[in-house]
Amino acid sequence: NCILVTPGQSYRQPGKYHYELSPEAPEEFDRLLEELHYQSNGQAIGIVYLWGILAPPVNERMHQPTHLSQDLISIGALHLIQAIATAKQERSLRLWLITNGVHAIEERDQTTGLLQAPLWGLGRVIVYEHQNLNCTLIDLDANLEKGCSGTLFKEIWADEEADEVALRSDRRYVARLAHY
Repeated sequence: NCILVTPGQSYRQPGKYHYELSPEAPEEFDRLLEELHYQSNGQAIGIVYLWGILAPPVNERMHQPTHLSQDLISIGALHLIQAIATAKQERSLRLWLITNGVHAIEERDQTTGLLQAPLWGLGRVIVYEHQNLNCTLIDLDANLEKGCSGTLFKEIWADEEADEVALRSDRRYVARLAHY
């Protein structure tokens, strides 16, 4: 099953597979994980954190980042990680943190995801501090194209071992060391 969790004012379940919770309320993340643990009957859980791409792009017209954007991106992810760590579940868990426009990979790329950049910092810490989460950071193109959801799905479904991935159109980039 796929459960959709969207940011809201407080914890509620508007549909069978849809939950809303406040990014500012850590107890709501705890409650959600407890309910999902009960419903999953011990099956593995994969979490695709997409709240980062809800942040507005940063450009020359934006004068000041909004508090709401920080809550969606960093605080929500932090509360999710804390809830996972508190639950100490013994089954396998997989986490993908998704951003767009954080990194300029190709020459034409624009870095408009400045508000999402802290999510990469947090994700890098998660990779080393919570290795049981198998966390992968994925950065999509700043201009989300029609086929990017399919490309993202393929990346998640492939379950590769890379910690950091950038997807641009049909290209996949990963960090590698090379002889110089």
